[in-house]
Amino acid sequence: MENVEFTDRYGLALTTDSSGAVEHYVHGVDLLLSLQPGADLEFDRALVIDPAFAMAHAALARFHQSWGRSAQARAAIAAARAIGSVDGIANKTARQRKLTRREQQHIDILGAAIDGDMVQALRRLLEHLDEFPRDALAFGMALGAFGLLAFSGRPDHDGVRLGLSERMASAYGDDWWFLASLAWAHIEAGSLVAGERYIERSLALKADNANAIHVFAHLAYEQNRASESITRIDSLSSHYSNSALLHNHLRWHCALGALSAGRVDTVLTIYDRFLSPAVATAPLITAVTDAVSLLWRMQLLTGQSAGSERWRALADFVLSRGYQSSVAFLDVHVALLYHLAGEREALEKLLAQLRTALESDRLPAGSAVFALCTSLTAFAQSHPEQSIALLEANLGNVVRIGGSGAQRDIFEETLAAAYRQTANNQAWARNKVWQKVRANSAI
Repeated sequence: MENVEFTDRYGLALTTDSSGAVEHYVHGVDLLLSLQPGADLEFDRALVIDPAFAMAHAALARFHQSWGRSAQARAAIAAARAIGSVDGIANKTARQRKLTRREQQHIDILGAAIDGDMVQALRRLLEHLDEFPRDALAFGMALGAFGLLAFSGRPDHDGVRLGLSERMASAYGDDWWFLASLAWAHIEAGSLVAGERYIERSLALKADNANAIHVFAHLAYEQNRASESITRIDSLSSHYSNSALLHNHLRWHCALGALSAGRVDTVLTIYDRFLSPAVATAPLITAVTDAVSLLWRMQLLTGQSAGSERWRALADFVLSRGYQSSVAFLDVHVALLYHLAGEREALEKLLAQLRTALESDRLPAGSAVFALCTSLTAFAQSHPEQSIALLEANLGNVVRIGGSGAQRDIFEETLAAAYRQTANNQAWARNKVWQKVRANSAI
């Protein structure tokens, strides 16, 4: 007999007739929230037991979405949609059920995001959270460096995320996942003391939470405590699978720590072992942006070339994937990569796609994306004055492309390097990122 007597870890009703399916689902959600591997296997096990478990289909869709697997995400959300029936139609098939309103809305919001309607997904999600604040998987869609808020194009998204997270605090209490998310919101909004308090509590509750260790890495970056970050990452790595979502990205943080200490050989070793396209297992957006930004920042801060063969291999990887313009944060990195690899035709094609998106109102970050692309390529073409002019005029727009503060520092570091090349020592000394680098650096 179908019922809604089962609940998830947050007390939300689950429409299924199997306690076994619920057990696998709840475990899978915890794996997904802690960015540990195996969540998809748990959702698959739940669906073997109950093929009409709509929320398990939705969670599987969310898993595939986080990995950038569009086809699998669309198939899984289609399965969830096919099961859902708000009206409880009389001639339901064996796979159709009347879901709770919370479940139906969760599926609809996730479906909108997977379909690419980010504006609609975010609007409906914020309304949904007013009614169902403990819908953690839905809430998580708004958060993170690549979440709906980050890619909304809003210049105030860091503050909005913090306000939203603080508003949800009473609903979650001392929950390990929420505390890590609240810490992230504080850190990205510049509230480092509060961020440190929340992330340490989250890690005390669940030490193997890879998501929390990642948040700590961002805190350490902002506080110039790279060695502590690397120690935490190393403590996780001994049992963190190379099939896990953050396997490569956490090593990017280690490489930034090595770069701040001037250990260029270590930076390149980490790149070749964990971040190059030959070995990276991360989603495309993470694999490409981490690789491009690390090599570029190394060249900016040390003057040492990453080697044309590394840029060539990375460009070939992107081209082999048939890359099409997706989100501004990734597009800016790909534009720089194409320029450095001499792929003029691919670069012009990407810029044309961006122009089309802008003209059809599908570029949330707006026309500033073109200026940001050009600011990087101008410096690469030995035109530091042009790079300075573009960056000084658009630093306030950098936040609109999404990503984290640590990732967006690529623009400040380019500006600092451009100041150095033009002998504008006063502006160089004032540059906040260069001050951060010098505070913990042998460069």
